[in-house]
Amino acid sequence: MEWQVDGYWKINNNSDEYIGRLYVNQDNGIIYLTIYYQGNKLVPSMLELPLEIKFINGRTSTGARLTLLDCNRHKTSTNIGSRSEFSYTAKFLINGWSFEKIEDIVFSQVYFQLSNIIKWGSISKFDFDFVEGHDFVMKSCFIEPERIYSDDEIEISYVLDSGGLNMDSLIEKVEFEQIPQIAIKSTTNKAIDFFLDRLETIKRLIEIAIGGKTVIVSVWANSPAIVESFDDTIQRTIEIFHSNPKESISTRNSWHEYLFFLPDLINYASIDRWLEKYELLEPVVELYIEDLRSKDLSINRRFLNIVQALETYHSRIVCNGDASLKRYKERVCKILHNADPAHEESFLQGCSRQISLVARMYDLLIANFDIWFDTGNINRNEFAGLVTDTRHYFTHYNFNEKDKALSGEELYVAYEVLKYMLNYYILNELGFDREFVHKKVGEMQSRLATSLQLRKLDKDKASGTIYQSQEIEGAE
Repeated sequence: MEWQVDGYWKINNNSDEYIGRLYVNQDNGIIYLTIYYQGNKLVPSMLELPLEIKFINGRTSTGARLTLLDCNRHKTSTNIGSRSEFSYTAKFLINGWSFEKIEDIVFSQVYFQLSNIIKWGSISKFDFDFVEGHDFVMKSCFIEPERIYSDDEIEISYVLDSGGLNMDSLIEKVEFEQIPQIAIKSTTNKAIDFFLDRLETIKRLIEIAIGGKTVIVSVWANSPAIVESFDDTIQRTIEIFHSNPKESISTRNSWHEYLFFLPDLINYASIDRWLEKYELLEPVVELYIEDLRSKDLSINRRFLNIVQALETYHSRIVCNGDASLKRYKERVCKILHNADPAHEESFLQGCSRQISLVARMYDLLIANFDIWFDTGNINRNEFAGLVTDTRHYFTHYNFNEKDKALSGEELYVAYEVLKYMLNYYILNELGFDREFVHKKVGEMQSRLATSLQLRKLDKDKASGTIYQSQEIEGAE
């Protein structure tokens, strides 16, 4: 949806009012305002208007009130002796209200509609019943918000709403809409960026769960400055346009490939634990999220991202930020206390002066002997070394090392193994119990094994190893 409108605008609500044209394209996340400046100077300065503006409030020619937030100069056109144009992009547009002070642009609760999360939420507003005399009867249910997290500062909930229903049944197509939202409520009024920061933490967690990308579709908010009075005074919900494109993206995964669902998160995990460690985990999550969000990344880039994410996890979480080789050796001794000491050489391979990448990979592969990671068609004893050689080849490009690097199907297998290793550690950080974690890793390993079997069958068929006999009609 796109529209443009002429209006009158004030920068930071100063006394000067300018004529300008606003262009909005909600699908592409464009909020663009061109201010027409008519000054007294023969040659107006490029700095007649600020480069950055906190907010611009205005009224359109039709009387609508609007406020633009976080505006940055995009283009300037100055003309000698005539009207100049100063164009700005805005991060947000508050539709239906003109704020007079930046201090007043605060909110008590914000609702973010996200794409691709309806399956993750595992809740439906609609239910079907079979009643005599009807093909079926559909009921719209009231769904209570599912609280995901709360503390003294905020409350985060999953809210399932429905769009306005067309009650006219004499039409060929009747559509019903479910709107999944993440609602963030603050105990004190905050600027919109406060809510966005909290959303990003939850949004990334959801993307890990669904194995794909979710984008902000719409934003609605309650502000203490915008109220309606009936029997009680209530805050009116207003729409906030945003500069994030509404990309039409479907998740790559089917139901059984989700890492976890909302009920799993609420009933079996610990969001508190995740948020407490999130600052440490954030670089790990960012590397993984790039892999999940980007459909066009090469397998080389995906492999490098996952290796770096695991290396960062080992450094920050497993070793608690301690790079001391001495203390790492002490850790290895504890791990091997009741295990085969033959592992010690693998745990310490490459560790002459510091903890090596191959040692970190082996440590994560062994996982304190809690779980067995199947490495597919790659020798498990060589896996950590091959991953390290491949990473070094990609990053340092020593052509003499090319033969040591994984490629083709083996590179794909290594990437998949590293990914379910990372998922194992993420599920543990979320506080899921051992049975849940092992079940999920088992499902991922089973999918990889099935994929490899299908690839082998396809190769065998193509090479003629598999022959299909057919009976020819009429043959004896």
